[in-house]
Parts: sequence; C-alpha cells; structure tokens
Amino acid sequence: MVHKAIALHLSVEAEQQRPEIALVHFGAIMDARGYRLEDIPGELLHPILEAYPRLGFKQAFAEVLMEQARKKPASATAEAIRNGALNGLLQAPFPD
Repeated sequence: MVHKAIALHLSVEAEQQRPEIALVHFGAIMDARGYRLEDIPGELLHPILEAYPRLGFKQAFAEVLMEQARKKPASATAEAIRNGALNGLLQAPFPD
C-alpha cells in the first residue's frame, strides 16, 4: 500500500483509492500548492506554519523538480512541468 500511495500521490486516480492513499495525495498537493487549504481552520494552520516554517520550500522544490525534468524529459515530473505545475507551486498561498 505504501508503494501505491507514493506512486499515485500526483495522480487524480489516488482520490478513488483506499483512504490512506487518497490522504497521501491530498496531503502532498496541499503541502505543495495549498490545495483545499481553506479546509484547515486558521487556529490549527497558523501554529503549524509557525512551528514548521517553509524556509524557501517553493523555490527549492521547484529547482529540484526542474532538475529532475531536465534529466528525465519523459518522466511524469517533466510532463507536469510542461503542463504548468510549477505555477501552482510557486503561487502557493504560504509564506516562504
């Protein structure tokens, strides 16, 4: 199950899988893009962001993804970048 959750974490197919797999998908996309961030009450979110600051995550992760896409142009990461995935990452509603 762990392998499947990791393999599908960027796929919308994960939403239709076991709850554990769907949670990995939603957690990853929330962390990267802020997807459904409004579902987390501010009184829970703010202490988390204070305790675990992102420390330049958006730019650093974008650079890692671009490097992976450069090395593996046929990868899912490269395809996601061609489809605009970096825009969502770099515009995520988190302080950086």
